[in-house]
Amino acid sequence: MALQQIVNGQTVTMTAAEEATFEAGRQPAARTDADIDAERDRRLRAGITYAGNVFQSDDTSRERIDRSRISAIVAIMNGVQEGDMRWHGLPVDFFWIAANDTRVPMDAQTMVAFGNAVAAREGLLIVAGNDLKQRITAGEVIADIGSNALWPA
Repeated sequence: MALQQIVNGQTVTMTAAEEATFEAGRQPAARTDADIDAERDRRLRAGITYAGNVFQSDDTSRERIDRSRISAIVAIMNGVQEGDMRWHGLPVDFFWIAANDTRVPMDAQTMVAFGNAVAAREGLLIVAGNDLKQRITAGEVIADIGSNALWPA
């Protein structure tokens, strides 16, 4: 059945082009790979909760966390024991600063676990974004790519 519209007070049948425009307006906007990448990146930068603290997780923060994780691994390989807060070789206890500016003490083992958690979350977000891209490529319409239900916590 052809769609109709009111023009100058009269009911007229829509042309094929008018129908296509009307139907396109009723469909959720198509999501692009760039939209999904932007949402993934927003979530990557939004912070990460670890051991009850929220930490910054922007690109620079993730790089710093990874560097400290590597240093902690080396310290453990060199025999640093759990609870040694000066594993980094300086005469002060090691800590990481949470998003609320709280200093969170970390021994080398905790730093490794924290860094691993950050890396794992990044991996999960990358895979979730790729899953969404594949679903859309397969023809699924996903109206709200920002829905928390589509992404790992």
